[in-house]
Amino acid sequence: MLASHRSKLPLMALCISVGVSAAAAEDKKEEFLSRTGLIEGEYELTTGPASCPDGDLVLSRDEVGGLTLSLGANAIITDIGNSPKTERERKCTTDSKTVVSKGKVIGLSEEKCSDQEKIMQYGNEVDVVPRGIVYEHQVYSGGELVEHQTCVLKRVKP
Repeated sequence: MLASHRSKLPLMALCISVGVSAAAAEDKKEEFLSRTGLIEGEYELTTGPASCPDGDLVLSRDEVGGLTLSLGANAIITDIGNSPKTERERKCTTDSKTVVSKGKVIGLSEEKCSDQEKIMQYGNEVDVVPRGIVYEHQVYSGGELVEHQTCVLKRVKP
């Protein structure tokens, strides 16, 4: 799924800016949930490997003014509503961005380290489906897919 959307991401993008006040953040959270169709609540795995996350799907405000989408104990997409950014830490540079559209949230990041030949790319996607979500996680190393999981979850409690 993620690979097929790479070239379409700028066309699909609807970035949501997040204010700093609690009231503005709550408004943006509600706007995000409304636009994506995501519903917070408890989700359980119906199809996918045992390593798939499940539990409460929660959208919360992070410390830098964006939103974080968590599933159980896992923050699956971060920096929602923030502009694409570049972080530098020691020998590595990480570029990340989040794309929000109707029925879909995609978080992408690319890590380049001066002491490694291969560029690492990470993608997390959440698609809204009837009565649940599909969560997809992919990791590429040097352009080759090295990790992939697709998790189908149904909502069991609001």
